[in-house]
Amino acid sequence: LQFSWSFSGPGNISISDNTAPDPSLDFNGTEPGLYTITVEVGNEACDPITQNFEVEVSAAPVVELAELDIYCEVASLDLLPSYPNQSLVDSVFWQFPAGAMPVEESNDLDPGNITVEGPGDYTVSVSVFNACGESVAEQPFTILQGPMLDLAIPADTLCAGSSVMVENNSTGDQLAYTWTYEGNGNVTFSDATSPVPEATFPDTGVFVLNVLVGNPVCDPVSWSDTVWVLESPTVSFPAI
Repeated sequence: LQFSWSFSGPGNISISDNTAPDPSLDFNGTEPGLYTITVEVGNEACDPITQNFEVEVSAAPVVELAELDIYCEVASLDLLPSYPNQSLVDSVFWQFPAGAMPVEESNDLDPGNITVEGPGDYTVSVSVFNACGESVAEQPFTILQGPMLDLAIPADTLCAGSSVMVENNSTGDQLAYTWTYEGNGNVTFSDATSPVPEATFPDTGVFVLNVLVGNPVCDPVSWSDTVWVLESPTVSFPAI
């Protein structure tokens, strides 16, 4: 018998010997899709006969996940998964942080909006599977706590030339401070971006110290306090 092997399909198949009765067919690296393997068998006297075999070639699925953002207090996740060849995906498994709403796990291609509350660093992952393998995509995200201010000026009445250090027990993540003042005189801050600056009052008058506190994603919060600065007392003695 004489054999002649061939194929048709979307990619290439390696046939070890296309005249052998039992060649090896190598599908490694070929494009997924439906292939038809054809063998024609004959001899010198008889007419050849042809037989076709269909082989469905698959591949491991692929999933991609868009980058997530930084959020304030609550993360509302609009996930944007991408499946370059969705026909290869047999099943999907999403994992969200503990306490996520409305679900912590999902088997949907698109799980919809997911809400996560509370400051911290988190990760979302999605896995896709079929008989050829799996693919996993992960994206981290961060939720920041907004500023909760607890500030105080130790003394609200000072003498001209005095200095005072701000007391600060505020909480929040990645807080940035901007100190300013109002009044008919001068106030100097040791560092107008410090959480605990030292304020010096060379002039008398009524001064309002202001600070604006925020972080990269949360709305800033303001605080102010008033300081009265008096002239230092003097004493003199009549000439003797």
